[in-house]
Parts: sequence; C-alpha cells; structure tokens
Amino acid sequence: MPESSWLSSKLITATHEPWSLDAVLARNDGVACLEQFCESEKSEENLTFLLSVRTWQSMWQASTEVQRRASADALIKQHLHSGAPMEVCVPGGHSKYDELKFNMFDKALEHAHKTLSLDTFPRFEECESAKALKTLLLSENGQEDSLERRSKKSAHRKQFASSFQSKKSRTRMFSSENSDSKDNSGVCSPCLIS
Repeated sequence: MPESSWLSSKLITATHEPWSLDAVLARNDGVACLEQFCESEKSEENLTFLLSVRTWQSMWQASTEVQRRASADALIKQHLHSGAPMEVCVPGGHSKYDELKFNMFDKALEHAHKTLSLDTFPRFEECESAKALKTLLLSENGQEDSLERRSKKSAHRKQFASSFQSKKSRTRMFSSENSDSKDNSGVCSPCLIS
C-alpha cells in the first residue's frame, strides 16, 4: 500500500468545502472548466503538473517499478527540470528525484497548488463559466428542501453546461483570431466576451 501524499489529503478535504480550488479539482466538470481557463491564459503548467501527478499516483499500485520510474522521469522532464516545456517553478530550486516514492513530488505539488489557489483561482472565479460552476456546487451543498434543491440543481447544471459550452466555442473562435492575445487585466479575454 503506498504512503499517503500531500495531494491525496488535499483532495479528501475538498468534500468539506463547497467552493474552493479543491472542490473544483474533485469534479471532472470543474477540472475541465479550470483547464479551459488556464489554457486561455497560457498558464496551464501548474494545473497540468498537479493532474499528471494525480494520475501517476492513481496508477501506482497497478504499475511495476520500471513503469513508475519511466512515468516519474517523464513528469520530471516535462515539469521539474530547469527550462522544462511546462516548468513548475519551485522556490529553492528543484529537489533531486532519485528515490522513487509515492509522495516524491509533494514539495512541488504544494507549490503548484499554492500558485493555483492564490494566483489562478481568483482570476478563474471571475469567468462566467466559473460563476455558473460555483452556483451549481453551492446548490448541491445547500440546505434547501430536497424537491426545490433538485429543481435548482437541474437549472444550475443546464446553466453551467450552457455557459461552459458557449465559452468553449468563443475561446476557440478567440484563439483562432487572436492566438497571441491575452488581456492584461487578470481576467482571460474569452470570459469577458458577452
């Protein structure tokens, strides 16, 4: 049985907070929405690293040591070497990753998560699709009467799906027209299109 990791303990606590980065990361639709936002800002390295490590850890028991090492080396090459294609900046430099352990990426994960929480997530919250997702999450965790809650939840799901799909279409359109454009106000341009 692998040891516990910083990431697995963070995702367990997500069930107690109805709206947070961890609550978004605990849902497939939340991850997709956040990925779209990060891609539109060209700042997906921390999220991609976090999701890659989560996948790597989920396959830990089913993998051989050779497979684990190969996957870990690919993660290191992609994210943790100086000048890596999707480098995650870790204060104090990158550790040596010689010893293959389930929680070997915890220091870098903590920093990636902190960056997402303090930098990316506040900007993400300003996008319409994030606002719709927040409404959905809060309604799912609300105290309303169960019939009323189901009705609201259904309406929020439709609103979120509609908002997410329209943002996806506008992001593609925006990206093809202005591939290098990024709004400097801290909110991604596709979220500003109404």
